[in-house]
Amino acid sequence: MELTSALSPGAGVVSVSVPAPDSGPQAESWTETAAFLLDRANVLHFSMVITGVNWTDRNLSAVLHTDGQPLHAPVHLAPLTARTNTYVAKGHLPLYGQTDLIMSLSGPGLSQLQVMEGGGGGGGGQGGGGGDPLISQTLPPLTRGKCLHSKIQVVGSGKSYWSPESAPLDSLYAVVSDHLKFVYDNNTSLYLFDSQEDWESCQFHRAQQLVPLDEVKGQGFFFKTLNRTGPFYFADSFSCNSSQPLRLVVYVADGVHLVKDQAHDEWCRRSVYQAWIHQQLEGWSEPAVSGPILIGLVVGLTTAGVFLAWHSIQAKKAPLSFPGSADNAFVRF
Repeated sequence: MELTSALSPGAGVVSVSVPAPDSGPQAESWTETAAFLLDRANVLHFSMVITGVNWTDRNLSAVLHTDGQPLHAPVHLAPLTARTNTYVAKGHLPLYGQTDLIMSLSGPGLSQLQVMEGGGGGGGGQGGGGGDPLISQTLPPLTRGKCLHSKIQVVGSGKSYWSPESAPLDSLYAVVSDHLKFVYDNNTSLYLFDSQEDWESCQFHRAQQLVPLDEVKGQGFFFKTLNRTGPFYFADSFSCNSSQPLRLVVYVADGVHLVKDQAHDEWCRRSVYQAWIHQQLEGWSEPAVSGPILIGLVVGLTTAGVFLAWHSIQAKKAPLSFPGSADNAFVRF
């Protein structure tokens, strides 16, 4: 009924097929497949696809739970337009600072992806979905992958980049040694704050100005290396107190498995199958063959000696000539 497959150190897929009831007006057979991924910055991504059902009139939501408690707001199970009788829910859950939860994902943990009627929530949480879940799928073991390359993350999107037109900006998730690239233009400033309180209240007197205003002439760019774990808070002084301020928070995870040398870079570019083969060969030890070879020689020589002795005895018993021929050992026909 359940199939778990580890695609990579940080990924897993679980598929469940539920047969139709023997009878009843609601009899239907459906298949649910859920995929999970713990990325380089400790963000848990999930996706669920359910096929073979018609739930047009039902309000269903998917929620990740651990120890019976929801970890995020419910994600609506929406119909897939490209296929009939198919529903999809996907989302992500930043696990920044949640060490115990990250560790629990690597073993037979208590985390589940549940589909609930109504708002989800579970246990009488938000949305009023306090009943039993329609689907309760245990997550497969997930660990953070070891192939972590430092990379450059460009702040903002499109042609706006670091400008009020890009606000509000979503939080970014990175690892130590990643770089942020800020592309700015006129009437834009860039400050780094020491605390969340100063960042939220736009207190710039203790903030570090990364780009002096007299250097902002036309479009330019600034690189910031993320050299520690923890949150980094950035803001623009011109729009900070506006209804849609230009601000950014970046959550940085440790880079203890960071890959830098060329040999490992080549290893990280291999396919999942090649990486699996490499791991299997690394753990394989060549069997000791001297013992079996010695035993084979002893058995062979013993067998040859017995055969030669038996042949010698048989030769002594054999007559020198055929009966009826006193002169020749062979008779010509």
